[in-house]
Amino acid sequence: MKKICLIISFLFSVMSFSQDKVKNLEDAKGTFQLEILKMDVEPVSITSELLEKIHDLRKDFELAYIQIDDMRRIKIFSREDLKKGKNKNIEEFVLVTSFKN
Repeated sequence: MKKICLIISFLFSVMSFSQDKVKNLEDAKGTFQLEILKMDVEPVSITSELLEKIHDLRKDFELAYIQIDDMRRIKIFSREDLKKGKNKNIEEFVLVTSFKN
Protein backbone atom coordinates (compact mmCIF):
# COMPACT_ATOMS: atom_id res chain seq x y z
CA MET A 1 0.00 0.00 0.00
CA LYS A 2 2.82 2.39 0.87
CA LYS A 3 4.48 1.62 -2.46
CA ILE A 4 1.28 2.53 -4.30
CA CYS A 5 0.98 5.80 -2.34
CA LEU A 6 4.60 6.64 -3.17
CA ILE A 7 4.06 5.97 -6.87
CA ILE A 8 0.85 8.01 -6.93
CA SER A 9 2.57 10.91 -5.15
CA PHE A 10 5.49 10.75 -7.59
CA LEU A 11 3.18 10.73 -10.60
CA PHE A 12 1.10 13.58 -9.16
CA SER A 13 4.21 15.73 -8.76
CA VAL A 14 5.15 14.95 -12.37
CA MET A 15 1.66 15.80 -13.66
CA SER A 16 1.71 19.20 -11.93
CA PHE A 17 4.35 20.50 -14.38
CA SER A 18 3.53 22.89 -17.17
CA GLN A 19 3.53 21.24 -20.62
CA ASP A 20 7.07 22.28 -21.58
CA LYS A 21 8.52 21.00 -18.32
CA VAL A 22 6.81 17.65 -18.81
CA LYS A 23 8.51 17.38 -22.19
CA ASN A 24 11.88 17.93 -20.50
CA LEU A 25 11.01 15.34 -17.87
CA GLU A 26 10.04 12.88 -20.59
CA ASP A 27 13.43 13.45 -22.24
CA ALA A 28 15.21 12.76 -18.94
CA LYS A 29 13.03 9.82 -17.91
CA GLY A 30 15.08 6.66 -17.56
CA THR A 31 18.36 8.55 -17.25
CA PHE A 32 18.18 8.64 -13.45
CA GLN A 33 16.64 6.58 -10.65
CA LEU A 34 15.44 7.44 -7.15
CA GLU A 35 16.95 5.18 -4.49
CA ILE A 36 15.16 5.02 -1.13
CA LEU A 37 15.94 3.21 2.10
CA LYS A 38 12.36 3.03 3.43
CA MET A 39 9.02 2.92 1.64
CA ASP A 40 7.36 5.49 3.90
CA VAL A 41 9.43 8.51 2.86
CA GLU A 42 8.06 11.49 0.96
CA PRO A 43 8.49 11.45 -2.83
CA VAL A 44 10.96 13.74 -4.55
CA SER A 45 9.46 16.54 -6.65
CA ILE A 46 11.13 16.51 -10.05
CA THR A 47 11.54 20.21 -10.76
CA SER A 48 13.23 21.84 -13.71
CA GLU A 49 16.03 22.88 -11.34
CA LEU A 50 16.55 19.26 -10.31
CA LEU A 51 16.58 18.17 -13.96
CA GLU A 52 19.27 20.80 -14.65
CA LYS A 53 21.30 19.59 -11.67
CA ILE A 54 21.02 15.99 -12.91
CA HIS A 55 22.19 17.11 -16.35
CA ASP A 56 25.10 19.11 -14.90
CA LEU A 57 26.28 16.25 -12.65
CA ARG A 58 26.08 13.54 -15.32
CA LYS A 59 29.55 12.07 -15.96
CA ASP A 60 30.93 10.47 -19.09
CA PHE A 61 31.90 7.06 -17.68
CA GLU A 62 30.74 6.69 -14.07
CA LEU A 63 27.58 6.92 -12.01
CA ALA A 64 26.87 10.12 -10.10
CA TYR A 65 24.54 10.69 -7.16
CA ILE A 66 22.54 13.51 -5.65
CA GLN A 67 21.97 12.95 -1.95
CA ILE A 68 18.49 14.30 -1.13
CA ASP A 69 18.62 13.34 2.56
CA ASP A 70 19.64 10.34 4.67
CA MET A 71 16.79 8.23 3.20
CA ARG A 72 16.76 9.27 -0.48
CA ARG A 73 19.22 9.86 -3.27
CA ILE A 74 19.15 10.02 -7.04
CA LYS A 75 21.38 7.76 -9.11
CA ILE A 76 22.47 9.44 -12.36
CA PHE A 77 23.51 7.10 -15.15
CA SER A 78 26.66 8.00 -17.07
CA ARG A 79 26.59 9.03 -20.71
CA GLU A 80 28.33 5.76 -21.58
CA ASP A 81 25.70 3.73 -19.69
CA LEU A 82 22.96 5.57 -21.57
CA LYS A 83 24.70 4.96 -24.89
CA LYS A 84 25.01 1.23 -24.10
CA GLY A 85 21.36 1.06 -22.97
CA LYS A 86 22.14 -0.04 -19.41
CA ASN A 87 19.24 2.12 -18.23
CA LYS A 88 16.61 0.32 -20.32
CA ASN A 89 13.47 -0.80 -18.49
CA ILE A 90 14.59 0.52 -15.10
CA GLU A 91 12.12 1.34 -12.37
CA GLU A 92 11.61 5.03 -11.55
CA PHE A 93 12.53 4.26 -7.97
CA VAL A 94 14.03 1.33 -6.15
CA LEU A 95 14.15 0.28 -2.50
CA VAL A 96 17.76 -0.32 -1.40
CA THR A 97 19.21 -1.63 1.84
CA SER A 98 22.07 0.88 1.94
CA PHE A 99 23.70 3.56 -0.15
CA LYS A 100 26.79 2.00 -1.71
CA ASN A 101 28.77 3.56 -4.55
